[in-house]
Amino acid sequence: MKKKLSKIKFKILQFFYIKKYKRYRKMCRKNNYREWIIFNSPIHSNIGDHAIILAEYKILEKMKIYPFEVSTYHNKYYFDYIKKHINNNAIISITGGGFIGSQWIEEEKSVNSVVNTFYKHKIVIFPQTIYFKEDDIGKKEKKKSIEIFAKAKDLIIFARENKTYEFAKETYKNAKVLLAPDMVLYLNEINCKDRKNGILFCLRNDVEGKFSEEEKKILENILKKFGKMIKHTDTVVKYPINAKKREEEVLNKIKEFSTSEIVITDRLHGMIFAAITDTPCIVFGNYNYKVEGVYQWIKNVKNNILFEHDIYNIENDIRIIMDNPEKENKKFTYDFNIVENTLTEILGRNS
Repeated sequence: MKKKLSKIKFKILQFFYIKKYKRYRKMCRKNNYREWIIFNSPIHSNIGDHAIILAEYKILEKMKIYPFEVSTYHNKYYFDYIKKHINNNAIISITGGGFIGSQWIEEEKSVNSVVNTFYKHKIVIFPQTIYFKEDDIGKKEKKKSIEIFAKAKDLIIFARENKTYEFAKETYKNAKVLLAPDMVLYLNEINCKDRKNGILFCLRNDVEGKFSEEEKKILENILKKFGKMIKHTDTVVKYPINAKKREEEVLNKIKEFSTSEIVITDRLHGMIFAAITDTPCIVFGNYNYKVEGVYQWIKNVKNNILFEHDIYNIENDIRIIMDNPEKENKKFTYDFNIVENTLTEILGRNS
């Protein structure tokens, strides 16, 4: 009985979701838009991933591209119908992030499924970190990824740091691989002069973190020497975020960073939220190369974002930042020309 009810519920939901896609296709026909589908969008709790797709929407809208979004969770409702009815010239894209590889297996499976299903279409993978572990699972997933990506007739992969760029060029021989910043740096337009909220402490508590609880306590004890309020936060919340709440959640988190005097983080988007709000920040790496890799985009334009390897150097780092404050909030523009030019080329427009 439960299985029957579950099947009925699935069919009802599928009906409504497919109706939504039909409306999108009708809108494209009416306005002479090319279909553009973004797969693997988030509805989970990672605000950094939601900031990525917000930035993707922003750059796509600038290019007069109007996408249809399908989250990893909702693939099951859309996949078969889209596969059967999608226009031959539709563009398939996969949202940016750090989920291609063996760390986040379900997301990796979803990426493979998209590429394997729509391999005849032009496929664009927005700026990614790709990381396969050197264990049996990592080797198996890497082999599978190579086999599936090799089927793609027209594949563009944007890498958000050099190690992924070199890996993708070497591994995915049929793909056009390009280097571009993490998409959240495209949101670089938010400044705040009201910095009263002391030190914002934003460290990972998941499999990507490398600090022990003891090391976190050592760090916090060092910070207490400065006599400032210490606030704990994270770019991952304890509840799922849907598309309707996405912008509100991202802007609230960015505001939290922008009103702090200094940020201590090992979160990639903790560092980026500090960078786009011109908030002083000391950043540590995680278990792979993505944080330090993306830092290379920031270090040459922001002198108040410091990368650190040793927790015992943090006291000196804070003093350096406090003794050399930015005289004014500065808005920097990161170079996304390669993304914009590629989108123009994809659509066959004159730049």
